[in-house]
Parts: sequence; C-alpha cells; structure tokens
Amino acid sequence: MLLGALLALSGCADGKYPSLAQRPVERSSAKPVTGPSPSPTTAEPASPALLAKLNALLGSAREAHAAFLARRGEAERLATAAQGAPVPSDAWAAANETVAELDTNRTGVAMAQNQLERLYIDDRLAHALDDGKADGPARPIAAAISAARDEVLAMAAREDVVLDDLKARLPG
Repeated sequence: MLLGALLALSGCADGKYPSLAQRPVERSSAKPVTGPSPSPTTAEPASPALLAKLNALLGSAREAHAAFLARRGEAERLATAAQGAPVPSDAWAAANETVAELDTNRTGVAMAQNQLERLYIDDRLAHALDDGKADGPARPIAAAISAARDEVLAMAAREDVVLDDLKARLPG
C-alpha cells in the first residue's frame, strides 16, 4: 500500500510545477462590482414619524427622570435617617419603601431605553454594510436615533448611581 502511494505521488513529480508568478488577471486593478454605492448626498433624512416617535420616547423618559429626581431628596433623607437603625424599624421600612418607589420611577426611563435600543439595533442591522462607508454613521436617521439613545442612557446611568448609593446606605 505504501509502495502504491509512492508510485502515485511520483507521477506528480515530472518537473512541470505550476508557476507561482502573478497571473494577468491578478494584476488587474479592477474591483469587483458590488452594486451602486450610496453617495453622501443621498442619505435619507429622518422621517417625521420617526422623529415623532423619538420625541415621544424622550418625553416619557424625561418625565420619568423628573419624577425620579423629585423623589431623590426624600429617599436620601430617609436612607440617611435609617443608617444605624435596626432592620425591623420604622425608619428602615420608610427608607426601603421610598427607595423602592424611586426604583419604580426608573422603570419609565428603562422602558424608553429599551425601545430606543431596539430602534438603534434595527437601524444598525439594516445599514450594517453602509455604516463602514463615509456616509454611514452620519446618516440623519442614525444620528437622530443615537442622540435620543445617548440622552436616555445618560439618564439611566445617573439614576443607577443614585439607586446603588441609596441601597448601599440602607441597613440589612
């Protein structure tokens, strides 16, 4: 069997190896055709419907964030009063209740954030090939979604810091 394999391979060694030199077709500078590429001047503007949806999401996030900020002072006062208090005390219960309500206010921001993330991901997936080009990230639709998303992400991050601080101060 080994002898048969050696005989078969010896037929390949006739000295006529293919050249490794570049072939004429490989020297061509022509690029493959992938279809028309969009120019920066044809970037689709954000539709009025999308802008209305973004404004509605921002409005609900801002409203929830304002409610969060309005309750923050009371929650901080009660959390400070509960420090050092025994776990089943009135001070502890009042602080926990207020922090829980504050956490509920954060739900409004989280819901808007979730919807904006979905819009952002859907847009990025729809334009995944375009976004690597010069006009990709500068598309008006992408810019509008990103701006709204960034604002809501910043609200959520601020609220998370406040909630983490308050929860760390509560006994038990």
